[in-house]
Amino acid sequence: MKNKIIYLLTVIVQISFFVMFLLMEEIDVVQLLILIFFPMIISVILLLFVNLPEKKPYISFILFALPNLLFSIATTVVIQPRIDGILERSMKYQSGNLEVTASNSIFGSLLLILMGSFILHYVFGQLKFRLSRT
Repeated sequence: MKNKIIYLLTVIVQISFFVMFLLMEEIDVVQLLILIFFPMIISVILLLFVNLPEKKPYISFILFALPNLLFSIATTVVIQPRIDGILERSMKYQSGNLEVTASNSIFGSLLLILMGSFILHYVFGQLKFRLSRT
């Protein structure tokens, strides 16, 4: 029962951040990064509170990564039409040491985020698995 509640909490966090993203009219790149990575970090932290099964704990890792993967895909689809406005508002961060540009491959960025999410869930799941067995 505890695992289901924690999983539901993870889904609620992903949905609430997606709704927050949709409601924000003016967003810059820093806010975008926070809105993408913060739910991932919360999901990884919640994974540490789950009771992992003895056999095949990897299914739990994937189960917790799935809402974040769906969140990342949905966010990327919503970002695509808004990318020019995000870039325009992000120009305030440009300086001699930092250049703000739009990525040519939104799907390449999505792939990196998805791989990062899966790797984080896997690493922290393995950590939880090892800690619970000692």
